[in-house]
Order: sequence, then structure tokens, then C-alpha cells
Amino acid sequence: MPRPRLLAPLLALPLACSTGGEATSATTTGFESGPPTSGGPGPDSFGTNSSTELPTTDDPGTTSTTTTNPSTSDANTTTDASTTANTTANTTGTPAACGDGVIDRGEFCDDGNQSDDDACLADCHPGTALLVLAGLASKPALALLYDPELGWTSEPTTMALASAELEATPTGALAAIRRTSAVPAEDDELWFSRWSPGDAALFPMFTKVGAFGIASDGPSLAAVADTVTLAFLGTDNKHYSALFSGDAWAPFAKIPAGKLDIQAFGPSAAVVIPGQAETYAVYTGDDARIYYSSKPAPDAAWVASQAAPPAGVVGSPVGLVDPQADLLVAYVRKADGKLAVIKLLTPQNAWTKEALVHPDAITGSAISLARLADGRHALAWRGFDNDGIYLALAADFDVWDAPQTVELPPSATTPPLLVPGATGADLEILYTAGGKLRHARLQGDTLAPPSDVPGVSGAATLAATRVQLAPGP
Repeated sequence: MPRPRLLAPLLALPLACSTGGEATSATTTGFESGPPTSGGPGPDSFGTNSSTELPTTDDPGTTSTTTTNPSTSDANTTTDASTTANTTANTTGTPAACGDGVIDRGEFCDDGNQSDDDACLADCHPGTALLVLAGLASKPALALLYDPELGWTSEPTTMALASAELEATPTGALAAIRRTSAVPAEDDELWFSRWSPGDAALFPMFTKVGAFGIASDGPSLAAVADTVTLAFLGTDNKHYSALFSGDAWAPFAKIPAGKLDIQAFGPSAAVVIPGQAETYAVYTGDDARIYYSSKPAPDAAWVASQAAPPAGVVGSPVGLVDPQADLLVAYVRKADGKLAVIKLLTPQNAWTKEALVHPDAITGSAISLARLADGRHALAWRGFDNDGIYLALAADFDVWDAPQTVELPPSATTPPLLVPGATGADLEILYTAGGKLRHARLQGDTLAPPSDVPGVSGAATLAATRVQLAPGP
């Protein structure tokens, strides 16, 4: 039985380790119906299970404090995941040693080092996991943890939420929610909860964000160093932010429009994006143009907003800052619903030309963008005229591979959410279908079939982040 482990934060940890060969691509491409197939083995440093598929989440479970083993889809099978993952057992006759780069019996991974700060711990157990908040309409939300070796664990929280955001920090993880309540006066209040290594529960309690933290849209979070910036759209249709530092929230600040004395306003909440030292705020104005502001340091003031080149967008843009400190923004064009990207080259302070993801990449709902550890970008969306979930990858921001179908479920879906992969995968894909929480993992070019997360029903809102696991006592 694998020993319990604690959770620790994750900030841009590398997932790629030494590999013994490229994964075999068997992913469904284009927009064909039916689930994608699962391909061949992944990186040797993380091992594979006996069927050569990625760990999936097919096991049944219960709603509260449920743990399932991802190594098997048979609820009656008791095979240990650490044994199942052993595909490169040491046959030299020398004693097994964690950190030698070889998957030995009882090891889930082996990246050739003795570090506890990366994707494979010094005891050859998973180093990273997936932390999730699932909103269940008027019911208390569920907090969930996906350990690639041990499977899913879930715990009910004390709050119902309309929307939420999760962000990993150097001391744990921070959750911010926009509350929903049977008491009208409590609707749309902003609450937060912290998680720290060693906590017995994931998010046992929530506390108000400031005295007047009430939002009509958002929240969004961005962690830089040991601070977290929060952004939201106030009930007055104006953009606000607040900085969490030293265990407390600073007073709310105004995100400025084109002039510092004018406050930026809706229609949708600003998305805050962490950089290496700076933080960006990106939002859609009432003229359907993208605007952006920034602050050079966590405690600095926001600069006046500027317009980005796209002439018309719908919904909220999403973005990330790449290792070159350039700002990449993805959005949905208002004219035709096509997905496009554009990059702000920071040394030149100039925008690149717009690049379309694909002629058939069209949506009318929210999109999600992530950067993989191998440098690729990933973009996911829900179909424009169906409930299909689609994914596109790009080695360069302006040259995208043909989109692939994650799933064409028979029930209504929510827009997908992308998170950089926990141990054993490059990317985690989350969405709801018919109220069920669905989860798929991408490893290399191989997309494992999505499956239901046990014990979740009625889910309508999702937030997730990747966190670092720490060795148990």
C-alpha cells in the first residue's frame, strides 16, 4: 500500500524527464465522432500500466472522501498501481534504487534524481497532482484531488459557488469563489480559502475577501512570487483587483482604462495573467476590443489600459506569459466565431499578426489555454453547433496542428478547462457532461479516453490547478 503524502505548491515545474522513446500517436484528429483511441507507452521515467494506456479514472466511487486506484478500471481488482506501473523492472541483479532512472518494482516513476521538488519525488512516487473545485449549483462545492498513482479523492466544502478560480502558490494553493446562496444578500460575495502542506482537509473553510467584495463576474487569480492578484467585475460593472500578501488582502484597487483617472469597465471580468515579475490584466471592452493593463511588480500600481489589434471579439480572452516574457492572448472572433491568437512581443512592445488556430476551430463559448512543459501550447473549446470537446496543439503560437476530438458526448457539456499535466501526463483536460465531471490526459501525442470522475454529479462550474506533492512522514 503506497504511503500517504502531503501536498505542496507548484510553480512552473518541469514535467519532462529522460525518456526511452517517443509515444506512439493514435489520437483521433479532425472532428470525427467517437472517443479518441489510446496509444503506446509514454516516457520511461514515469512508466506505463500493463495495458500500455495512460492512467484513467474509470473506477466507481462515492461522493465523500473517495479514493480510487487509476491503474485499473475494474472495481474488484486490487492490483497496486505502483506494481502496475512497473514496465522497466531492473533485471541487472543489482538492488533497486530510486533515482537511478530505471522503473523498478514498487516505483511509479524514476527521473534519475533524488529531488522532492519536481514531477517525481525522491521516493519514486508522483510529485505533482491535480487540485479541483467543482461547483454543484446550490449544493456545497466539492474539492477534489487527483493523485496519478492513487486516483481521485473528494471532500465536500462548506460553500456553494457560482464561479471559482484556483492558483498554486509557494506555500500551498489559494481558492477564490463567487458565492451562490439561498440568502439573496449573500449572492455574489467573494470568499477565499487557503490550503497548506499538511492540512488534513483540502479547503475546510472559506473567509470573505474584504468587507465589500461582491462581484458580477469572475474571480480570476494570478500568483507572482509569494503574492496573488485577484481581479473581478464589480456589481457597478467596473474592474477591481486586490493583492494577497503576508496572509492578508490589501484594499481593493481600480484597474484603469485608457486614462489613469478613469476606471475600466465590463462587460466581462478581467483575466489576470502571471508573468515572471509582472502581472497582466486582459479584458473585452464594450466596443468588443481586447484591452490590457499591467503592473511591473506585485505591489505596483496598474498602468493605463491599451487596446490590442483585434477589431472585434466575443467573450473573455485568455492568455499566458511564455518563457521569453511575451504575452500570448487567445480569443474568439466576433465576426465568425473562429479561434485566433496574437502575441505581444515585450522587448519591442509590438503585437504580431493575428493567427487563426484552424478554419474549423469555431465556438460560441469560453476557451482555455495552457502551456505544456515541452514548450507546446494547447487550446480547448466546445463546439459551436454541438457539445463536442476539441483540442488543438501548437509548437509555435502561430502554427497549430489540426484540431482533434476529445469527445462527442450525448449530453450537454461545459467549456473545457486545461491544466498543465500532473506526473505522467503533459496536459489535463476537464469538463462536465450531463453533470458528470469528465477527465482526460494527454501524454506526448497520445490522448487517453476521457472518463467520469467518481462521485460527482450535478457539476456545472470548474476550477483547477496543478500542485506539488511532498513525501509522507
